[in-house]
Amino acid sequence: MIKKYYKVIICLILAVVFISFDIGLLFWFFVILTFVFWHKARQINGKQTVTKPSNSLKTKSWGSQHILLMCFLTLIGSVVIGVSIFLSGPSTNTPSSPTSNNSVNETSQPAMNRSVIELKSIRFYQEYGYTYAEGEVQNISSQPLKFVQATTDFRDSSGNLVTSKYSYLKVNNLLPGQTSSFENLTNTNPAFSLKKSTIKFIGRIGDSNDDIELLYKNSSSPVYQNNTNPKPVVQTVLTPDAVKTIIAGVVQSVYGVNSLDKITYDENGKFTVEATSSYSTADYIIQTMFEVIQAIASKMASNPSLANINPVIYFKFNDPLGTGYAESTTTLETLKQIYNKQMSKNDWKSVSNVNTVK
Repeated sequence: MIKKYYKVIICLILAVVFISFDIGLLFWFFVILTFVFWHKARQINGKQTVTKPSNSLKTKSWGSQHILLMCFLTLIGSVVIGVSIFLSGPSTNTPSSPTSNNSVNETSQPAMNRSVIELKSIRFYQEYGYTYAEGEVQNISSQPLKFVQATTDFRDSSGNLVTSKYSYLKVNNLLPGQTSSFENLTNTNPAFSLKKSTIKFIGRIGDSNDDIELLYKNSSSPVYQNNTNPKPVVQTVLTPDAVKTIIAGVVQSVYGVNSLDKITYDENGKFTVEATSSYSTADYIIQTMFEVIQAIASKMASNPSLANINPVIYFKFNDPLGTGYAESTTTLETLKQIYNKQMSKNDWKSVSNVNTVK
């Protein structure tokens, strides 16, 4: 019995092996088996017709029907399996390897559901017409954090957003365990409620080039100080030395300025300010220069005694490599228009003879 049907038994064993790997292999197995049975039936018909003509009808009928029945069953099996594959979509039986490209592990991709930054300290305060948010963070992940932006959302007492300001951490490539500080500032708005202000961080984890929001945990109690020094920094009567002090303080406080190199004043009422930018791109250097002028305008342009000096301020901002610089000349009238929101950045560039030299 076993010897007679050993081929059928072998086929069944192969079918079980194929289906354990992939049902698609079983489909093709049945297709091939259908062809084999059909071909075998043709061979039997040919042999029986030639070798045994006397009782060929009986023998041929039994042999052909037997083989063709197996052919029919395997054909039905292949059709059923093919339909099931079509309806179920791609096979999900293929085992996945831990080194597969589809696998996600902690070292190759960032963990999106855990904190990677610890906020060690945070302080909100107002001074000289500005509102500050300054703090210190630590990288508590196992990978470097790059180009991290600290964004402060300044809100009103109802939690509605009034304005947002951001700056990069002082350390661009924050290694595991390393700390860095940040500072955001904006013009004080009476609507601000410092206790409603919020912080968020956006940056890159490890070798990723995608900027994502970084989860953080707060291990400090925020410090809030309203109007610690509400008096303006300007004096009642401005002198050239007082103006130099104001300009120097503003230049060194604006993000994007690496250092203040020189500030002078001559008898013609011209102030010369030279500084080194943190950026090497001309557009960024000019943007930093404009932010410095905006800050100077907010501190000085409304003071009536400034008219006695009628200053002309020449700015020269060098790139950090020393290969070029940007320059501009700003008058008192320009400062007033910027202060009163009557002059845009493009207008300032036009009237202040903004120029870049490489």
